[in-house]
Amino acid sequence: MLHSLREQIDQDKNEMDDIQKIKMLELEVQRLRKALSVQNSEISQILGKALDFPWYFLDQENFTGSTEKCGVCVGDRTAESLAEEAAGKIRMYKDFLEQLHSASSTLLGKN
Repeated sequence: MLHSLREQIDQDKNEMDDIQKIKMLELEVQRLRKALSVQNSEISQILGKALDFPWYFLDQENFTGSTEKCGVCVGDRTAESLAEEAAGKIRMYKDFLEQLHSASSTLLGKN
């Protein structure tokens, strides 16, 4: 009887350990979700500003009381979609610069 009581105590302890592990993992998931959300917002603001998205504070009619600190309005875009848009603009400007260089070389007789 003492042996089975000891086994029951050990089993209960293991179950409690498992419950604690689950709770710790749930807290870690919450922490990571929040961190990813903050990171997405920060990246979106950086890209949104670079892509000349409208500032909240410049539209006081719709965003009363907003300040420059509120950032730009990127709508429902994600960091990934903004990065894709920025990459497209980089490609466009790169192509334009190559065409401009080629045209200027032609005009200067270096082609």
